[in-house]
Amino acid sequence: MAAGRQIELPDGRQADFALRLDSDEGEPYIARGSTVYVQIAPPGDGDVGLFLYDGRIILRQYCADWAGNIHLLCLNRARSREDIVVTGDRRLLYFGRLSLNWRPPLPEF
Repeated sequence: MAAGRQIELPDGRQADFALRLDSDEGEPYIARGSTVYVQIAPPGDGDVGLFLYDGRIILRQYCADWAGNIHLLCLNRARSREDIVVTGDRRLLYFGRLSLNWRPPLPEF
């Protein structure tokens, strides 16, 4: 296994790995082509995380509702049709949460 290169993190953030976002699913908060920094830690309500769901790696905002349902919300509300309600018949894995110095507001859904 090849070792990755070390990078300096901006603003004193903590991260375990970084990757470049190649879609618009993070806009308007995270621009396509931006480097995002990920901490290997479970997401909390409102955190933006990197998930494996239904065979795809996705970037979504995590939200647990009052009934305990998990919602994975696309930050780009123009793509809100891609929001996901996790059901028991699908497997959800998380890689971690983005290391941000701010938290996008949870949308009304």
